[in-house]
Amino acid sequence: ALTKKKSTLEEEPIPSISPLLEGFGGEEEAPVSILANKPQGMFAFPKGDRAGICLHEILAEIDFTIIQKDPSLETIRPLIREKLRLYQYAEEHFSVYESTIQEMLGQVLTTPLSREAPFSLSQISRKNCLIEMEFFFPQKWLSRELLRELWSQIMPTYFSKEEVLKSEKRIESLDFQPVQGFMRGFMDLVFFHEGRYYLLDWKSNHLGNQLEDYHYSQLRASMEKNYYILQYYIYWVALHQYLKYRLPDYDYQKHLGCVYYLYIRGMRTSLGPEYGVFQDHPSQEVLEKILNSLLNRTSHFSRP
Repeated sequence: ALTKKKSTLEEEPIPSISPLLEGFGGEEEAPVSILANKPQGMFAFPKGDRAGICLHEILAEIDFTIIQKDPSLETIRPLIREKLRLYQYAEEHFSVYESTIQEMLGQVLTTPLSREAPFSLSQISRKNCLIEMEFFFPQKWLSRELLRELWSQIMPTYFSKEEVLKSEKRIESLDFQPVQGFMRGFMDLVFFHEGRYYLLDWKSNHLGNQLEDYHYSQLRASMEKNYYILQYYIYWVALHQYLKYRLPDYDYQKHLGCVYYLYIRGMRTSLGPEYGVFQDHPSQEVLEKILNSLLNRTSHFSRP
């Protein structure tokens, strides 16, 4: 989520993008009594913010390569229990939830992420990961009009004209005052693999109780509904600017891999990137347009 950052120039801080978009696609946490009648596994695991934060923290703390030495992931079971207790899940469900999360992590870590150059997270060592990478940059006036402009630049790449117009109407319904300041954010994960940098965001969204609900063709609707495409373009701008700042020979096509939004409930090793994996390599042309629209001056970034 993007959060607030006070400027040293007495500008008003820019609010988080996430709160501005509240009310679009949020999930209610389902009671255990209801879940008991639903399918097993991650389709039955509780929904909502508490579950999402719990799962994010587990994913942020594990070494992905551990599965090479411990295929069953028994060694991370204490971490899973610790997080379940921290987020106040009933101990009577610990055993089932631990096994469910354990199985899910195995699928997530070993699912091939790309058909073109198949690799999985199990190959990414901790030293090649930047977790919760922080960034901030000076922001022009953020207004409903600017959001609509950004949206209109991005969406035609992915959606029909009718779908773009429909989504723009949803932006018109957002209620906030125009502000200027610094945009600050945290990327779930930036990782390095074979000379390229990748952006990854974990999604624990419950899209349905059937594996088909997590097919790539179904993920686009969730990405649009929750403004995740706009979100990752902002992250991509930040990563692009960061690499320009850190790499003397930086080249967009050479050094930037792609964006992954992983819907962890629907990932299956045997089915590859067709399920639970949203992948994109944003257009450099669109990126430059967004840079011109969004940034006020030279960006600054937190060092890892």
